[in-house]
Amino acid sequence: EARLAGGPPVRSVVYGVGEGMATREANGGLQPPVARLPDGTLVFPTMEGVVEVRTDEPPRPPPTVTLRSPTGEPLPAGVELPTDARRLAVRWSTPIFDRAEHVVFRHRLAPEGGWSAPTTERDLVLQAVPPGDHTLQVQAALGAAWGPVATLAVRAPPRFVETPWYPATLTLASVLLVGLAGWQRARLQRRRAEHLEGVVAERSAELAQRNVELGDTARRLEEGHGALLRTQGELVQQREVLLQQAGELAMRNRLVEAQAVRLAELDALKTRFLANISHELRTPLTLVAGTLDDLAANPDAEVARKVAVAGRNARRLGGLIDQLLDAARLADGGVALRARRGDLGAFLRRVVERFGDAAARAEVALTVAAPARPVAAYFDDDLLDKALANLVSNALKFTAAGGRVEVALRVEPDDARAVVTVRDTGVGIPGEVGARVFERFFQVDQGDTRRHEGAGIGLSLAAELVALHGGRIAVDSVEGEGSTFTVELPLDAAHLRPDEIDTAGLGLTPATPAPGVPAGPLDEDGRPLVLVVEDNADMRAYLAEHLGARFAVWAVEGGAAALEAVAARRPAVIVSDVMMPGIDGLALCRTLRADARWAEVPVILVSAKAGEQARLDGLALADDYLPKPFSVPELLARVARLVERSVGAPAAPPTPRVDEASAAEAEAAEPPEEPEADVAWRARLFALVDGRLGEDAFNVDAMAKGMAVSRRQLQREVPRLTGESPVVFLRGRRMERARDLLLRGAHRTVGEVAAAVGLSAPYLSRLYANTFGHPPSEDLKAPEEEA
Repeated sequence: EARLAGGPPVRSVVYGVGEGMATREANGGLQPPVARLPDGTLVFPTMEGVVEVRTDEPPRPPPTVTLRSPTGEPLPAGVELPTDARRLAVRWSTPIFDRAEHVVFRHRLAPEGGWSAPTTERDLVLQAVPPGDHTLQVQAALGAAWGPVATLAVRAPPRFVETPWYPATLTLASVLLVGLAGWQRARLQRRRAEHLEGVVAERSAELAQRNVELGDTARRLEEGHGALLRTQGELVQQREVLLQQAGELAMRNRLVEAQAVRLAELDALKTRFLANISHELRTPLTLVAGTLDDLAANPDAEVARKVAVAGRNARRLGGLIDQLLDAARLADGGVALRARRGDLGAFLRRVVERFGDAAARAEVALTVAAPARPVAAYFDDDLLDKALANLVSNALKFTAAGGRVEVALRVEPDDARAVVTVRDTGVGIPGEVGARVFERFFQVDQGDTRRHEGAGIGLSLAAELVALHGGRIAVDSVEGEGSTFTVELPLDAAHLRPDEIDTAGLGLTPATPAPGVPAGPLDEDGRPLVLVVEDNADMRAYLAEHLGARFAVWAVEGGAAALEAVAARRPAVIVSDVMMPGIDGLALCRTLRADARWAEVPVILVSAKAGEQARLDGLALADDYLPKPFSVPELLARVARLVERSVGAPAAPPTPRVDEASAAEAEAAEPPEEPEADVAWRARLFALVDGRLGEDAFNVDAMAKGMAVSRRQLQREVPRLTGESPVVFLRGRRMERARDLLLRGAHRTVGEVAAAVGLSAPYLSRLYANTFGHPPSEDLKAPEEEA
């Protein structure tokens, strides 16, 4: 329905195929789209022909609406929605059937909402209808005319939270909670106040009690103060007395020190006097002995007898003078041990045989027993002869006619030590003085009526000479029954320093091969040739001595000499030190491996560098790596293994060696594993030295003190366990520490490194250049380069 130019309302009617139109497309082309005949008939031109519509028919009334439930049942005049789900679903219908698709509907929920947009939908679902009373209105229209309104009363009961009671209830609950909280707070404050009042009362009582106690304490302190003042006065008096006594003790100490110095001077003077007087006595004694030898040719029997008596006493006097000289030399440290490998059994027989005539004259049975096989040991012929001869001489002197003196040699089951026993059936030694027989100038029979002559030097001299050999001496005696002296000597040379081994005549340098004769790894006797490369002379001799027992040894001083030796004659194995001036051990290995002629020669590197990286660097070039200190049996075993690989046959057994005074020797049994005590002692030594390298005052004496041994014992044990003297060992550890600090960049200057190893900078530079072949500044690495 519309109005045109303010005129009366115009109602439009829609005609379609359903109303009788042939088609919905009506187009007059050049003609008007519709024409009206005089009788009011409307004519529409279409694509299917002309359609007439009569307008004199009465108009169709607007459609009505009938509301129903979604299931199609009629609805009452009103509905009440449930509280929990205020949802309204409605359907409607109209009585128009011929043009039903042209009917449109609209609705609204009065009084709040407006009319909805026209739609042909016949269903409505309203979600969340607001609380209150509403009216659902629905209209239908066909064309421009809307029909009557269909209504439905809708009531949506409010929930509790949507009623005025909800805020009132909240307000009341808030008031109650606030009141309850205030009451509870007031109650807690009252309780806290009551508790504080109780605490205050209790503390007040305690303070009152403490005030009383403090008063008592103050009185006692006053009394104690008085007593303390009195005690202080007594202490002052005692201090004065102690100071006076300390002065007296200091004076006595100075006197004792002066006396000690004087005694030392007197002892040195006595030693020098003994040495000087002994030298002075030798000349006249020589003249006397020579004259007596001349007189011994006199045919007069009485004169010959007297001359013989005088000769024996002259020789005895010469022996005493020799003992005095040896004692003086031992006291001054002037006796140098030069041990050689020899047959201890043959040597003992020679010593005892010298006393055969003396035993026959004394009517004493003298016997000697030694193993049939050679007993190889390292000893100084002259010094050990004096020790053993003294024991045999003493046994004969104190054994009466008809008695026995038995000398025996045996080897311990572990083949590590030899035991010499001298047993007699003489007068014996009283038990209370048995421990003193090895003291110098001590005599068992000190009375004016003593039956045996002597100066008390022989046994002490024998004990010191045995100690020089790394052995020990003991006595077991029963007074009236006899005595047994026992001497224990080590068989190997592990206890000896390299400079204590006599390497003269060992043949360390083989002859140059004859022209036309190919040089090979075996010498003329078929023994494998081992090349020893070591710049330290003592260590070179030490290695050559031990390896020479089983192999032919060629010892050279450094890497350059080793290359010349290899070019002259191919060795079976090379044993080389790592740290040497010029060409060191690692450079020697690189040179050998680069030459096809010598690339397969086995090399064992020996070094004091025992760290993991040093070992890995050595094994990358050499066939084996042996860190110092090492045991001789382990070195021999490793060399023998490489010799077998090199020449295709096991190493030859030790070749019997003959010195000037011994018979042929056989191979000594393989020594046992290193004792745990030696391993622990060596570990303590390394820990002590490495922990105190930074002390400039740390020397051999401090090392001996730290190991709780004497300097002489340290001089024996360190070479035995490390293969180096204490001085060389300490210097080597300092050089290794210095090189490690330089290469790691731990310090910025050579002076700082020198201070860290307890040396001055010039001394470090000189030692470092001698040890590694270049100054320390070449190895100095800046700290930032380490990262």
